[in-house]
Parts: sequence; C-alpha cells; structure tokens
Amino acid sequence: MHKSSIVTHKSSIVTHKSSIVAPKGSLVAYKGSLVTNKSAIVVDKSPIVAHESAFVADQLSGTRSESHPVYAPPMKILVLGASQGTGACCVKSALAKGHAVTAFSRTPAKLDVTNAALTKVAGDFHDAASVRSAVAGQDAVIITVSPSSLGVIKELPDYFSRGTGYCIDAMKAQGVKRLVVLTAHGVGDSYPVASWFQRKFLIGALLKGFYRDHDLQERLTRESGLDFVIARPTRLTNGKAKGKYVRTAELVSVPSTISRADLADFMVEACESTTWVGKAVQLGG
Repeated sequence: MHKSSIVTHKSSIVTHKSSIVAPKGSLVAYKGSLVTNKSAIVVDKSPIVAHESAFVADQLSGTRSESHPVYAPPMKILVLGASQGTGACCVKSALAKGHAVTAFSRTPAKLDVTNAALTKVAGDFHDAASVRSAVAGQDAVIITVSPSSLGVIKELPDYFSRGTGYCIDAMKAQGVKRLVVLTAHGVGDSYPVASWFQRKFLIGALLKGFYRDHDLQERLTRESGLDFVIARPTRLTNGKAKGKYVRTAELVSVPSTISRADLADFMVEACESTTWVGKAVQLGG
C-alpha cells in the first residue's frame, strides 16, 4: 500500500492525502458543493493498485458478496465504441491498470494506442453477430458507443438500446457477467437533479431523442440479470484527468462537468469492484 495511506480497520476509515472514504452519514465536500449520503466517494489520484482500493470500498459499503466477484488484473475487458472519446480513454485506463483489452469499433485504426495487451477489432454495434463474436471470452464489457452526429438518432432512434440489447443477449449466452454502460446525467430517475438548462434545452429539446433512447437502454440494462453498473456523467470535457471527482448513487447534484479521462477511470474500476453493482452512478468533477 502507498506509504501515505493509512488503513484503520476498527473504524473502517481509509485516509489518503485529502480524500476520505467513509461509510454511513459521511459528508464529502468538493469545491463548494456538499454531498451528504452513504455511497458518495471522492476519488484522488493516489497510485493505489485499483483492485486493492476497490476491495476497501467494498468493505465499507458492505456490498461484497460471492455472487458479485471482485476481479483483479489482468481481466479481459471489451470496450464497445473504443476508437475515440470516452471509449479510447477507457482503453488507455484499462491497459494502465494491467488488463487485456479488446477495442471494438467501426474504425479501430483511429485508436492511436499500441500495446501488447491490446486487440483491435472492427465491428458493428448494431450487428448481433459482430457483437456476439467480440463478447466471447471476456470478463467484462464497457459500452461507450455514441453517434457521430445529432442527425444519426433521427435515422436510428434506438441507436443505444439496440446495440445494448445485442450485447446483453451475447453476454447472457456466454456467461459474461459484468456490464458497465455509459448513459448521461439526467437520464431516468436522475432527471429531477439535472440543471434547469439541461432539462429545458438538452433533455427537452436538442438531445430529446438521445435521452429517450438512453432511458430504454437503462431499462434493458437493469432488467438484464447481469452485474451491471450505469455511469451517468455530467457534461464531458477533453481535459486531463484531475484524479479527483464525485461519484454517488444518490440522486443529488454533482459538479457540472467531468473529464472523459476521469470518467474512464471510474468505468474501468466498475469492472473490477462490487461497490457499484446494480446501481446508476452520478459523476461530476
């Protein structure tokens, strides 16, 4: 364990630099915003081995069970939508944590990453056979697929849900349990905690079709019977990872932006840990 980390077993509190992870009734402060709930965690950029810190979080949350195994590197992780954006960040994060990664997209050559543990696969998220082939032999699947333009959703209104359905079917048929799905803050029951601007101009207007299908995507995920985690980030940026962000399964306000790099850090950890299984997680920072 990192020399500046202190683990106090009896009080179940882990302190690392300025981050505090605490059970029930904890207060987590982040840049003027206060989150009060038992599952909020502020993550810092400490070089703690991912599966070790995940184990500590599981112990604090009390969610660890035999039915939801904690994986340790190297896992085999499939990233759907891996050529750019959040998907590319997930590939880099998973590789950095010691996992073997399959990067799946229409144009995998766009992914400017080379690594002995990386396999690039060309495929179509909306083709069941293509998805089924990619899922075979994996330990976990991350879905980050998104359309290249606003107009795509008009031509394919089930853009997110169709491919997610194919992925769920393939995972169930092949015994792959861990699924991490990217949607958005404001989807489903997080709508009330979205900002006025987001509700009025994005969810209710410009991105109405996206949010409608994300709702269906989340419903399919929840009903899948898999060990799922839904990631709901606020507005994404291309900034560098801060290594510090708010993540909570409670329906509360979180910071209005988060970098794709920090989001990817969470999504890869969600493959490893049981902490967030069965939950939709609000992310900002």
